[in-house]
Amino acid sequence: MIERRACPTCGVPAGSPCRTRNGIVAIKYHTPRLLLAPELRDVVEVDIAQSGRPWRAPPRVGYACDPADPSPQLDALRAAHCGAVFTDLVGPRVKARPELARAMATAPGATLVVHELRRLARNSAELLATAAALGAADIRIDLLTGPLAGRHDPAGEFFAVLAAAAELDRDHVRATTRAGQQEAATRGRPRLFDDELLATARALRDSGVPVPEIATRLTVRSDRHPSVASVYRALAEPVAVTP
Repeated sequence: MIERRACPTCGVPAGSPCRTRNGIVAIKYHTPRLLLAPELRDVVEVDIAQSGRPWRAPPRVGYACDPADPSPQLDALRAAHCGAVFTDLVGPRVKARPELARAMATAPGATLVVHELRRLARNSAELLATAAALGAADIRIDLLTGPLAGRHDPAGEFFAVLAAAAELDRDHVRATTRAGQQEAATRGRPRLFDDELLATARALRDSGVPVPEIATRLTVRSDRHPSVASVYRALAEPVAVTP
């Protein structure tokens, strides 16, 4: 007898699968329970004590994404007992991933297995959209490697935290952009003509040199000549009067 007591976390009786806060079957037991018998870890059918009916593990569907060589991912997915594996050979700039859509449509209620989180999505916004689609199809996620390795419920707390982090990122970007715009507006456009260059332009004008020729005689930043329009604007500035 592997289980003799109810789960101390969710309170289900012995012989019953653990439940999440929403009442659905949990991805894994909250306490070791079945893991106490190593020979039962990888089997797909286990006789549950009270019901007498076998429990069938949900199908495991693998997904890989790499524009060059997905073979390391495919090897890991096969070792993780994935029945079907879908592969997108697209780079980070390609938004559409048809094989991911096929994987999600093929096995509602299954477990989607990916090598690492970045193969499932490339940014927080895409991850949240994918998680919402997985949750709607009742598909769980199994990450094989990385700091977040393990099984996750797309409707659980893990993705709620990611959603909050993504919103913080967006707020930070918006705040930084506004601050930069306000600083630029306060500072104003940098002057092309300093006082010395402006005095030279005025002296040439007063001596009868045409403005187009003045532009060719002056040199501003990066050893470039100012445009004729810039010279006209500079000469139109009022002359500062020294008290």
